[in-house]
Amino acid sequence: MALARILLALAFLLALLFSIPARAEGANIQASEQDGYGRLIVTFDDPPEVTAKIANGIIVVSFSKPADFSAEQIQPGLSTFVSSARRDPDGMGIRLALSRAVKINPVEAGEKFFLDIMPENWKGMPPALPAEVIADLTKRALDAERIKKELARAQTLPPATMQVSAGSNDSRIRVTFSFSDKIEVRFKNEGRRGVLTVPGNTVFDLAEARAALPPEITEFSGVTVGNALVVKFAAPEGQELRGSQEENAFVIDIAAPGSFEPRASVAPPPQEDKKFGEIAEIGGAIEEHDGDFAQDAVLIPPADISKPSIALEKSPEVGPATATGPHDAKPAAAEAAKTAPELATQSPEQHAAELAAKQSAHAATPDAPPASTQTRRQGRIQTSEPAADTAHAPQPAAVAPAAAAPAATPAPAKPVANVREAIPPAPAETHDPASHAAAEGPVPSEPSHGPELDAPILSKAEQALKDFADSAVRYGVQLQTNEGTLQIAIPFEKLPPAAAFIRGASVFAVFDGNPDVDVAKIASDSNGLITAVRKTQTVSGSALEMSLSQPRLASLASSGQTWILSLSDTILEPTRPMQLMPTFNSDGRTALQVKTEGVGLVHHVPDAQVGDELLVVTLKPPARGLVRERDFIEFGALATAQGLAFEPLADDLSVKTGSDSIMLTRDKGLTLSLDAEPAALAPIQLKPGSPFAAEAWRKAQTTSQEAINDLARAAAAAPPEGRTKARLQLARLELAGGNAAETKGILDVATAESPNLADDPDVKVLRGTALVMLRRFDEAVKVLGSGTLSNNGEAALWRMIGEAGLGHLGLAREAFREGEPVLDAMPPDLQRIFRQTMIEVAVAAQDFATAATQLDALDTLGVTDGWAAREVMRGRVAEGFGQSALALEAYRRAMESGNEEARAEARLHAINLRYKMQEIQRAEAIKNLEMLTTDWRGDGIEADALASLTELYRADERWRDAFATMRTAMTYHANETSTRAIQDEMTAEFAKLFLAQGADAAPPTLESVALFYDFKELTPPGKKGDELIRNLADRLVEVDLLSQAADLLTYQVKNRLTGAPRAQVAAHAAAIELMDRKPGRALNMLHDTRISGLPSELVRNRLMLEARALSELQRPDLALEMIAGYSGDDVNRLRADIQWAAKRWQSAAEALELMLGTSWRAAEPLSDDTRKDVLRAAIAYALAEDDLGLDRLRQKYSGKLASTPDQATFDIVTAPAATRGADFITIAKTISVSDTLKSFLDDYRKRYPESAPPQVRTSDKPQDKTAQL
Repeated sequence: MALARILLALAFLLALLFSIPARAEGANIQASEQDGYGRLIVTFDDPPEVTAKIANGIIVVSFSKPADFSAEQIQPGLSTFVSSARRDPDGMGIRLALSRAVKINPVEAGEKFFLDIMPENWKGMPPALPAEVIADLTKRALDAERIKKELARAQTLPPATMQVSAGSNDSRIRVTFSFSDKIEVRFKNEGRRGVLTVPGNTVFDLAEARAALPPEITEFSGVTVGNALVVKFAAPEGQELRGSQEENAFVIDIAAPGSFEPRASVAPPPQEDKKFGEIAEIGGAIEEHDGDFAQDAVLIPPADISKPSIALEKSPEVGPATATGPHDAKPAAAEAAKTAPELATQSPEQHAAELAAKQSAHAATPDAPPASTQTRRQGRIQTSEPAADTAHAPQPAAVAPAAAAPAATPAPAKPVANVREAIPPAPAETHDPASHAAAEGPVPSEPSHGPELDAPILSKAEQALKDFADSAVRYGVQLQTNEGTLQIAIPFEKLPPAAAFIRGASVFAVFDGNPDVDVAKIASDSNGLITAVRKTQTVSGSALEMSLSQPRLASLASSGQTWILSLSDTILEPTRPMQLMPTFNSDGRTALQVKTEGVGLVHHVPDAQVGDELLVVTLKPPARGLVRERDFIEFGALATAQGLAFEPLADDLSVKTGSDSIMLTRDKGLTLSLDAEPAALAPIQLKPGSPFAAEAWRKAQTTSQEAINDLARAAAAAPPEGRTKARLQLARLELAGGNAAETKGILDVATAESPNLADDPDVKVLRGTALVMLRRFDEAVKVLGSGTLSNNGEAALWRMIGEAGLGHLGLAREAFREGEPVLDAMPPDLQRIFRQTMIEVAVAAQDFATAATQLDALDTLGVTDGWAAREVMRGRVAEGFGQSALALEAYRRAMESGNEEARAEARLHAINLRYKMQEIQRAEAIKNLEMLTTDWRGDGIEADALASLTELYRADERWRDAFATMRTAMTYHANETSTRAIQDEMTAEFAKLFLAQGADAAPPTLESVALFYDFKELTPPGKKGDELIRNLADRLVEVDLLSQAADLLTYQVKNRLTGAPRAQVAAHAAAIELMDRKPGRALNMLHDTRISGLPSELVRNRLMLEARALSELQRPDLALEMIAGYSGDDVNRLRADIQWAAKRWQSAAEALELMLGTSWRAAEPLSDDTRKDVLRAAIAYALAEDDLGLDRLRQKYSGKLASTPDQATFDIVTAPAATRGADFITIAKTISVSDTLKSFLDDYRKRYPESAPPQVRTSDKPQDKTAQL
């Protein structure tokens, strides 16, 4: 009966154990960027199967079972490759949105999963695992192999035998169990009784053991139970026993109580084998059984009761009946079922009031501490969860939060005195979030002492909105309808930027990220207002397109972690309006800009109804958008409740976002009407006293030099109070006369004497204008852009020239637009300067319409000065509009003028246009540009001409001329835009020549090598440059410059590379050293770059090279030892070569024959290399005087070598020793000293194409492309 009770208890515990739901395994995430790649490491508590793939720009990592982890640190650690990272809601994977094209290398290593993210252009082996990981895996493999061998040994060895011997004296008896081999022994001691358990296959003679025992021991039995042999025995009455483990023996001492010295227990260690732990328990159960055991007795093994989810701790407060505690919830559940109809008839307000009253009464009772306090006082684990059939109901208000106790630990609980108070009913279906909050709001476990004084006071509407949002956080997407208004609450873990708008009969809601939205619920619970919901995943988020059955207005509001979309006849949440303002890009092209905060991402959202795609920009709260639609030539801007939405009409429309701005533009700029505010841009008069007023400027220009000198003398002699005014008047006259340096000097003296003058707006304008005339544009822009001149039109126009001089085309156009209203009030010669500069800026920005407008304005002025330069601009504008004939005519007029600068510029543009029109061939265009660069030097015209000439050289593949011309431009015109552009292009071409393959690459000739060394400053930085150097090394090898190639790679190994890439390049360099007959340097290179954790293929590669180097250094034994653990054709050849080089002819012949394999049976003829190996094997057998081997070789290959060029040689070599003549000696000498390195390198190249150097070219016949280098 005792055994039956044990088995029932174990079965009950097992049932409880398997009823506990599975939990997600823990995992730890590490993400970091290393040498050009990113690495994600996931460490699992219990490793699942992991797969990784790339789909649509997203890396999907999937697990075979859920894992609990946080993905927040992934994106910051992999920001170069990953734009966002998300954990799947079910914990079954990770999704990484890529910001660039990559390739991945997933590796599972024990409980760790490594995902290496490499650029798409990654070359060579993937990154190696950390050394410590490889070491750990190696140790595990060795341990597994050891255990496997021990198990195999245990299965093959005969079973151990156990013998019993005994001895005694006056005070104690000793019984010794001796074993023939080391086995597992378990001993259980209970006073005078003991149970010894050993493996069931142990040989044991029970009768012989009983005969060896002293007569005092009367109880001694043994029985086999399952896989265990159990021996029971007892000490004489009044005595006790103790057991101890010795070498291949177990000793039992029997003596009177208290006579044993205290020592450590012999109980099994905590990490004992589970199976043997079961055996020990069986042994304990046997002792309590009253009957005898049969040989085939079968016991149910006990459950593993060490799981923390089952509480077995004894408590004086818990009687035997508490073992069925978890079942006590059934009466409570039944009672709850009885009372549920009654509670369901209560309104949410009544039920909330009833609960509040009961909680107040409960809090007022001092003898009723919170449930969590009661649990702590009882000193045992308890749970107050409802039974399984009521688990879906909300938690009772009087119970502490579930997190206060382990949720999976069943334990006895007190009977529920009042079921109605403990288990409130499930709420009836309603869209009112207030009812959810009233019925299920959490109640604190401590007594309440009144409302929180710091809590914000919310209006009724605000509180309702908050309750609605809170219900969405708890239950997912919620909908509610009130007087024709539908509200949809969508919760998030963290509130993302969003956008919402209506287009046609559809409402769109767009979010950053991928929320888990129940689209079916939105359609079904909308009371027919929403007929269909379509969720679309965008690159950076998701979009909901909801079809409406009736017209509605949309508004979007936020509360906590929830976005609430409202569809009504009126706007519930007013949208703060945003403005689209015209502006310019940094390259001067027109754009539209919106200045705002909290900018999110740009989404490409398809419209299923219309069939097009919208560009949507999300924003953070509060609600901001366009209050009305705007139509433009290239796009349409939709009215929005939140964010921005654009309908592209041009294919190249792009939307760019910044932290506080959104910009729309095209490759050639938007077509906009920049005078959107005519009142602000209407012509205005200059303020009185302005030095740039037409009449004042004319008078200043006509002032004679004598009058200016008189004014200078008067200013010098004037008293201090009148000196400043005289100096300012003198500065105006000098400025109008074009004397900028004199103007600046006068102002410097005046401001030094009167420091307050420095902040005077008129003085700032005069100083800034002088600095512009002196071409000190950076200083001029700072002076003219200061705060006191922010609304000064004259300053804006002069600042426009400064910005244009600095190449800031967008800022120059902005400055011109600020100053344009005062332009007509200025004198014609200044208007010419400003308008002509604006023409140049507009042409550079390819805004030919604005340039044409300014040209017309200049023609209207009738100013003759600078007409030749205007003709050049007129030709540029005509060329921009595609009017080539008019452009060439304008250039012709400029070339006929007396303005040398205009003539040179016109020649340049005319040559380029005529070549583009194919009026002249490339050779003639090159000749004309060469003449132009010889005739005209020293400014931007020469820089542009050199850039055009470089382009033509490149098109003609005259690389040396192209690079030399580019270098000239960089030397003399480094700051010109055309020079910087051509430098970028030629740097890319240089890299392509030495990185590309095929026709785009420079041929492997000395001319190519010389080209690199002459222009090596164009080598790109970083990894791309390192790869270029390695390609160059291969070109050096091909032209037999082996030392130079090895030196290049050696520098990279010592100074540029680390880890596995360093080891791989070192192998490459070592192979080149071997080709150069320098095995010592090759061996040193390999030794200096040894590291652990390399890929196995790379390790094999390096060992092959090292063995070959050792063979070349006459160390054959060590070389053979290096490759002893490897096999394959290349290893067989290397092994044969090592034996051959060591003149170990017998071993060499056998290795060569083994390498030849069954080639003698093949139907196809033997190759040249195979015939050579046959001859080498024959020579080796002959030199080893192995006639049997020679005969065997002759029988195999005589037929295959018949009618081949090697037939005669083979016959001589394989002839009997007595018949060999002088010819054999000649052949043997020739072949025995033959070089085997070439064959080794050929095999090496076949197996390791990425690490092997190329072959040296035997002929160097220049190709056409080479001749042009």
